[in-house]
Amino acid sequence: MLRMEIALFLVVAFVAYMYFTAEKEHTALHKTFLVLLVAVLVHLALDGCTVYTVNHLDTVPMLLNGALHRLFLGSMAAVIYLFYQYIAILVQEETGKPRQLDWPAKAFLVLAELGNFLLPISYTVTAEGNYSAGAYMLVPYAAVAFYLLLCAGLLVGNWKAIPGKKRSAIGAALVIEFTVCVLQGLHHTWLISGMGITLMTLSFYLTLENPEALRAELVEQKLSMLYLKSQVNPHFLYNTLDTIRIQAHLNGDKTVASLLMRLVDFSSGSASRWTDPWSRWTTRWSCWKPMWS
Repeated sequence: MLRMEIALFLVVAFVAYMYFTAEKEHTALHKTFLVLLVAVLVHLALDGCTVYTVNHLDTVPMLLNGALHRLFLGSMAAVIYLFYQYIAILVQEETGKPRQLDWPAKAFLVLAELGNFLLPISYTVTAEGNYSAGAYMLVPYAAVAFYLLLCAGLLVGNWKAIPGKKRSAIGAALVIEFTVCVLQGLHHTWLISGMGITLMTLSFYLTLENPEALRAELVEQKLSMLYLKSQVNPHFLYNTLDTIRIQAHLNGDKTVASLLMRLVDFSSGSASRWTDPWSRWTTRWSCWKPMWS
């Protein structure tokens, strides 16, 4: 069982490395995902520790075992909360609506952490393996149920406003975590909660936070900016030169006006690549008009 936790930790560590070193915008959504990756790594490390300690009750001090289990389930509540935060920020970016459920989500997190560290803990020993039990086990199930309901409410309530790709990522993550939670509840010795959190992380990373997709978005934005500049610059140069040429003509400086006319014709050819004939004619007429006024 411990080998699975080690494998999951290495997978998320690799994802974190790829994400930290990738070029991306530092938006609130991406910053939340960064924090989420760190929290998941801490959670998986504690998961591996508790899998070992709970199956070695005779050699591991009870105090250390209890402390690690409380930290483990406390980190689980924090990770699920961060998943909610990520989805809430994503929905806010798509809809423009304020996040109205943040206060209840934070209040529940505080209550969950208090219950996790104050409620009694016990251990059940079986032939298939040991696992923690007691009243404090209500905390992770309550946290998962509460935050999954909040996320499902955000998804359903803003279904049409969220693009299909993002809807699929959120829906897949919620279904995965719900399924793993049910299986863990039915089979206490399986200890697969870390798998559910890892799969949720991968669903967001591969669908929404993939470095290649982020890099493609940045390239697209840069190309759009270059395109806008290529539209603006020829017109600016053309209008400026034509205005100076008209002023030189009005001042009687025909030599300068003739030289500027050649530059105007050159820049007009550059601008014509981006403008229709009617726009070129109205622009030139607006510059010629003062000569007859």
